[in-house]
Amino acid sequence: MLIQWTEKYATGVEEIDDQHKEIFNQLNRLHDAITSGLGKEVIEEILAFAQDYAAKHFAFEEACMEKYQCPVAKKNKEAHKQFIDSIQEIQRHVALDSDDPESVLELYRDLRDWIQSHILKIDTHLSSCAQAHQGNA
Repeated sequence: MLIQWTEKYATGVEEIDDQHKEIFNQLNRLHDAITSGLGKEVIEEILAFAQDYAAKHFAFEEACMEKYQCPVAKKNKEAHKQFIDSIQEIQRHVALDSDDPESVLELYRDLRDWIQSHILKIDTHLSSCAQAHQGNA
């Protein structure tokens, strides 16, 4: 199942929402590559891009949470480390066991579910923090 962007994922910070949409696109590309039986090289390329993109996004998002004094900033930073760890776990599985797409697909599903939950439970707190900050400016 692919991830589809809806307004329920909105953080109130347009640049972060755009970055989340790109993360969704990359995870959907990964799903398609795994389920289509594309080569290990393609999957590794997508994972490398997703990892790099996520790291840049996380740095920006963490800075926004600090700027807007979001109370979940510390929890967010810790969760981001989990995401990077998850991508690295998938990379290890692909490198070691590229003949078993089901195990990689299961890891992908865990990652997909994690990102959706993370955005809904943590990142969306940015909306009220950004509004409060702008109201006080």
